[in-house]
Amino acid sequence: MQRISDDWWIGIDGSYRTRVEDSSLVFWRPERTIWISLWKDHDGRTVRERLDTWIADRHAGATDLYEQEDNGLLRFGYLLEEPEDAGGHRLGVYSYTVSEAFTVQMACYFDLREDLGWAFGRPEPGLDVEEPVGSNGHLVLASERVLGLDPVLLAYREAAANEQDSGWRFFHGDEDEEYTADPQNISLCPLSTFLELDPLLRVIINSPPGTAWERPSRVDSWTRKGDDGDDPPEWGEGGAQEPWRGR
Repeated sequence: MQRISDDWWIGIDGSYRTRVEDSSLVFWRPERTIWISLWKDHDGRTVRERLDTWIADRHAGATDLYEQEDNGLLRFGYLLEEPEDAGGHRLGVYSYTVSEAFTVQMACYFDLREDLGWAFGRPEPGLDVEEPVGSNGHLVLASERVLGLDPVLLAYREAAANEQDSGWRFFHGDEDEEYTADPQNISLCPLSTFLELDPLLRVIINSPPGTAWERPSRVDSWTRKGDDGDDPPEWGEGGAQEPWRGR
């Protein structure tokens, strides 16, 4: 747990860094950023009346609305998919927690839809919080070609091997079977690093397992592979899964 004031806490572990920006407290780590604003807010209205104002003023694009009540605290939240300048969407869960004297506004930003449960979660006070995903965030299996100057031109997703695996496999696109069969040519890398270097990956990043994408160059749009009759690439030929299992 991390304390944000004398009376308020947030259910995250110690892997988050902290800063203050624009009068908000910010916790962040790869793929996850939390903005918190806390203020006194007792103007004579009841807790329910104040929360109802936030509910009425919610964003028009809000989905997955929810309400919670806990020992006099009322909370309302929703999911919002916000378009990014480079394409794709950034996921954010916005919430308002109202007590007799305070309001806490919180925004939790994350990259993969699989983390929606984390953003909506509410751990019990006093309990240790265990992050199922390590401090580097979700990982991808990537060809050594795309760890240098070559961009990702072929990307496909399979079922994750574990909670930290995003399921994504990134290639430049001209690697042959002999190349990918060598474990030295495949590395585990943080997904967040690729998203920072290549924002256009956000266009496809929440595609379901079993889909594959390609593009001619870094600046071109993604095309779903298989739509033109081609089969998506197969992973695991020639022992290519060994990098995940052995590192």
